[in-house]
Amino acid sequence: MNGSGETIENLLKKKAIIYVGKTIESYLDKNETFFLYAAMAIELLGKAVLASKHPSLIVDPKDLNSLFQICGVEGFTNRPITTLKTISGREVLRRCQKLLPRLSSIEGELERLILQRNSLVHIGSLKDENIRSTYKAFLTAIMILSEYLGIKKSEIFGEFKDAIETFLDDTKKEIEKIVEEKIIRAKNNFKNKFSDMDEYTKKAVIKAIEESYRLIMYEEELTECPACGHLGILRGDYEHEWKEWDVDEEGNPIPCVEVTMYPREFECSVCGLKLEDADELDVVGLAEPIEMEGDPKDFVEYDYDDYFE
Repeated sequence: MNGSGETIENLLKKKAIIYVGKTIESYLDKNETFFLYAAMAIELLGKAVLASKHPSLIVDPKDLNSLFQICGVEGFTNRPITTLKTISGREVLRRCQKLLPRLSSIEGELERLILQRNSLVHIGSLKDENIRSTYKAFLTAIMILSEYLGIKKSEIFGEFKDAIETFLDDTKKEIEKIVEEKIIRAKNNFKNKFSDMDEYTKKAVIKAIEESYRLIMYEEELTECPACGHLGILRGDYEHEWKEWDVDEEGNPIPCVEVTMYPREFECSVCGLKLEDADELDVVGLAEPIEMEGDPKDFVEYDYDDYFE
């Protein structure tokens, strides 16, 4: 807490909401300060997410004084909160992705945002980038982080809530058109690829392609392609959660872990269809999280072999 008794999480949330508004204003005004405010808003809201788990998660681990202070160690609690040395924006995102794997789907755009911010601050210039795409990633990140914190859209976006919803609706229509065109091309590619084959050969080739996939556990799933109807690979990022343990017939505890994969892209080697982010997946109904049962041995960092026998 600070001197007024307010938690660090609440302080960060309040400041983040201010910079979300400044970011939107800058974008609408076509002002390059958009990159500064956007990076600050995401960093502050990300730190609020981390602080909601424990305030020490926002502290630079190399600064022992700050760690002592935030943990309430005697002799440091009277120092101003402004003396804390905290982690960088890039590290904030890395840590938040551990809690919120959905952020990984926009990792590239957020990295570009950080680079743009650094370019503007350090050398006073910007590269020619797709600001609209960066703005969309910014809004997505803010919605993911604020949802985790239980902040309503009306609170985080304030007077801009309706404008944001209009922007997202327009963007969704654009994405739907892009996906429609991709599926048409994939269907034509499938037709051209197999048009000269007899049915037996066609089935054999498709089966060989489908059996050639080598999946990464928890990160990839075989899924029916929305273009050709055959199997492709759905890729994503996952998180795991330990559940209440079961017991066997002899009363021995059985560890249970559930894994949730958050899809971010799809690729079909049969027809060549590629869907490159969660928004494109959403158009064809492939964006929903996938629940699966995990092997406890995959999620322990030390030797439990004797226990799991």
